[in-house]
This record gives sequence, C-alpha cells and structure tokens, in this order.
Amino acid sequence: MASTTEREGRTAPLGLATRAYALVFVAHFMHAMSLHSYIQISGWLEGFGLSEVRIGWLIGVSAAMAVAIRPTLGRWMDRKGRKVVILAGGLASVIASASYLTISTVGPALWCIRVVHGFAQAALFSAMFTLAADVTPAHRRAQGIAIFGIGGLIPMSLANLMGDYLTRDGDYTLFFASTAVYALLGLLLTLPLAESMPQGDSDAEAPSFLEVMSTRSLAALWLLGGGYALALSPCFAFLKLHVAELGVGSAGRFFSGFAGAAVVLRLGFGAVPDRVGFRRALLPAMFSTALGLTTLWSAQSDAHILIAGLLCGVGHGFTFPVLSAMIVDRCDVRGRGTAISSFTALFDLGMLVGAPAFGALAAEFSYSGAFAASAGMLVLVIMAGGAADVRLTRGSEGVFKA
Repeated sequence: MASTTEREGRTAPLGLATRAYALVFVAHFMHAMSLHSYIQISGWLEGFGLSEVRIGWLIGVSAAMAVAIRPTLGRWMDRKGRKVVILAGGLASVIASASYLTISTVGPALWCIRVVHGFAQAALFSAMFTLAADVTPAHRRAQGIAIFGIGGLIPMSLANLMGDYLTRDGDYTLFFASTAVYALLGLLLTLPLAESMPQGDSDAEAPSFLEVMSTRSLAALWLLGGGYALALSPCFAFLKLHVAELGVGSAGRFFSGFAGAAVVLRLGFGAVPDRVGFRRALLPAMFSTALGLTTLWSAQSDAHILIAGLLCGVGHGFTFPVLSAMIVDRCDVRGRGTAISSFTALFDLGMLVGAPAFGALAAEFSYSGAFAASAGMLVLVIMAGGAADVRLTRGSEGVFKA
C-alpha cells in the first residue's frame, strides 16, 4: 500500500502558489486580525475592577470551550470536511465580536460570549491549518505551514498596535467594532473555498480521538507542544498588565518584535527544517522562547520588551510549524483533522491552565515572577520532551526527518 507521503506526492502541486493556498491564507489573516486583538482584553476586564485571578478565569473560559470542542471538531473535519467547520467558526467569531459591544457589566452574558469565542477560535484555527496542510506538497510541508502561519503572525503585530491606539483613552467601543469587521471579512473570504479532504479517505474509518492521542511516536510531541503553549500563556493573558506595572514598553512593541522575527525567519529560512531535520530545528527554537520569557522577567526598558519579543518570535517562528509538520508526518492521513485539531487544542489548554495559574502567581508575587516561572518551566519541558522523543522514536522508520 502506498504511504501517505507517496499518495499525496502523486496528486499535490509542486509549489505553494495555488488558489486554494492563497485564499485560505488571506482568510486566515483576517480572522487572526480579529482573534489576536483579544490579547488586549485583560485591560478592558481590569476596568471592571476584577482581580488577576478572575481575569484569568474569564480569559481561560474561552480556552476551556476550545479544548472541550476539539475532539468533535476533529471528527467533523475527518468525516464531513474542513469547510463546514471553517464556516461555523467564522460565523461564531462575527457574533461573539459584535456581542462585546452590548456588555456593560460582568455577568452571565459575558461568560456566554467568551464560550462562543472559544468555539470560534478552535474551529477556525484547527480547520484552516488542516486545510493548509492538505493543499501543501508533502515534501514542503514544514515550509508550507510556516509560511501559512505568517497570516496569523503579522496580525499579531498589527492587531495589537491597532489595539494600543484604539484603547488609548480606555474606551473599547471602536476596538470591538473593528474586531467584528475583521471577522466578517474573514467569513466572506472563506465562502469560495473548495473542500480539501483527501480523496478516497472520506469513506474509510477515521482513527478515533483516543487512537490519535495514544500514538507512541506522537507522545513526546504532545508534551513539547503543551509545555510550550503553557509557557507562552502569560504573554497572551497578562503582557498588557505586565508592561503597565513595569512602566516600560507596550504589548504592541512586544508583539511587533515577536511577529517581525517570526516572519523574517519563516520567509528567509523556512526551508531549513525540511533540510536539516525537524528535531534539530525544534529544540533550539524552543530555547529561544525560554530566553525571551527570561528577558520579560528582568525587563527594565522599552528595548528589553522589544528584545524579548524578538527572541520569542524567533522561537515561535520554527516551533509551531515544525511541531505541526512532525505531527502530520507521523499520523494516518485519515486522522489528520483530529491530529491537527488536537495539536492546536494544546494552545487553548495552555491558556486554560496558564491564565488562572500565572494570574495567581502574579497576585502573590508580581507579573515578573509569573514570567520567571514560565521560563523555568519551559526549560524543563524542552529537556524532558526532547529526551522522550528520542527514546520513543528510536529505531522507527519515517517518523521524523533526520
């Protein structure tokens, strides 16, 4: 029987410049402009007089929904296709973004909006990354996913710079209105997308969620991805409050450095992991992120915030696409939707656990203390996960590029 790579290689185009790839890239860009804007939401929630821990729970409830729905989304993608999930997520994102404009107090309505937003984030990112993997040639998968991810990295910078500007007087009305417009544009751009589920696999029995999650060659990747996501969670949950406490830098400055470094790395060196080996590219990238988090802990100037963003961006520039490519290479093509959905769920799980946990650390010590803890934890995860991956894949053929 032909392998996944062989079957895909016979039908996939040799380049990345296809209509499907371009269309999903632009749609991803607009949806990311909306979703990444909500890195700024901790400042809005603080305006209601909430504690760090309660802010963490409100941020984390979206992640809880995203984690809970991921297995179902994976099954939908593997059995019904990618496009239906993308459209459902896009509609949910428009509704959630517009609904923030109706909120004047913290109550059940806000919690419900956060749940809907969690569904939108889970559906959009898991399905769009799966579709991008489908239409990328197998021999350029890490590079294809890396370049596709630029559609989410540039908005990480632009959305936060816009957020700094739109919320400069403490009024979030224009901020929420802009996120709704971005989400609507993203939804409209996905309407012409064609289904990308591999032909001939839709009628076959797809692996279950538990079968995918228990695959031996994937075990260490779940640890590395989950630990990485947990370590980054205070950046997305509390950076705006951290820089305010320090009195230096801004969220926009950090994420501009983050996105800029990641984009340059992927455009200039995106083919490196496919050539030198995934594992050789992955571990140094993760250590760069740990160094960036350490810089946030000890930051004393605007320059330190920017340097921290650059270091974290260099790390993320390879970490996310390389882990994604390793997971795609090691799983059955029939379970690709479930595998990628599970992988993207790790970032929601990291926020679900990390937002309240690091919020509690910040309340007890300081935001600097929370970033110090995240840096130390990431170093331990890299050492344990890297060693485990070598041990679990020793003697296996084709499970990683050497």
